[in-house]
Amino acid sequence: MRDKKLIQLYITNMCNSHCKTCGIWKNKERQELQFDDIIKILAAFPDVDYVIGGGEAILHDDIVRILNLLSVGNINYTLLSNCILVGTVCKLVETFSIPSVTISCDGINHNKIRGVEGNLESINMFRKFCITGGIKFKVSYTYSRYNEESFLQDMDMFRNMGLNEIYFCIAQDMDLLMTAESDESFVAKNFEQILDCELISEKDKNHIRSMITGKRRCCTSQNNVHTIYSNGDIVRCQSFKSNIVLGNIKDMTTEEIRLTLNSVNNRGCRFDEECNLLCQRRYD
Repeated sequence: MRDKKLIQLYITNMCNSHCKTCGIWKNKERQELQFDDIIKILAAFPDVDYVIGGGEAILHDDIVRILNLLSVGNINYTLLSNCILVGTVCKLVETFSIPSVTISCDGINHNKIRGVEGNLESINMFRKFCITGGIKFKVSYTYSRYNEESFLQDMDMFRNMGLNEIYFCIAQDMDLLMTAESDESFVAKNFEQILDCELISEKDKNHIRSMITGKRRCCTSQNNVHTIYSNGDIVRCQSFKSNIVLGNIKDMTTEEIRLTLNSVNNRGCRFDEECNLLCQRRYD
């Protein structure tokens, strides 16, 4: 279990990527957590870890003010980005001394999978920027039918980039992030090549082994990993049952937000045996 609570804030549903594994970029109506809503969340939980994502988080209309708020409040957070607007990301990292950045990269066919020419090149530019400036960054790799066959080549690319470890995720449906036309859920097949890879943490490998054997650990993520979507919904789980809404911060006080997030502690998840979730189980 995590030492500290983690709150994931998906602050906007706007995205400038065109990923095959996600349909959020098809959204046309802007939906964002408002600055005052974020103030309420930080007031309720000033000492937890945060993830700031989207969509593409830097597309939020008020991103500069949000990052300034986090900086002034000395909040520990990670910014998620696809790094398409690499110049903007670099400027924001420098201006606000962002403590950690996680960049999405799906391997040698990244541009094709993510639907944006030059995206892989911009990721390499950002990597060099971080190395030069001593900035903490991570690479998040989503394993899907689109890169299953290139997995070994992808890992070689990451080694050549000087990475010792990657964040590993398996593509799957995420109800509130997907449109009606979204890709069907993906279940990985060639597990052996994942289990043999030293770039993937033993924690993630253990989760995969439990998926293969059917002896899954009980997921306790909802005790200490919480997700708030761009429409203000506090959801029970980031992925498998993200349509189970516990409340909406736009209609809640700071105290109500605090009580709602704390109220899910020690509850078992009745969907646990159906779920192959990796993106939150890593935090257990």
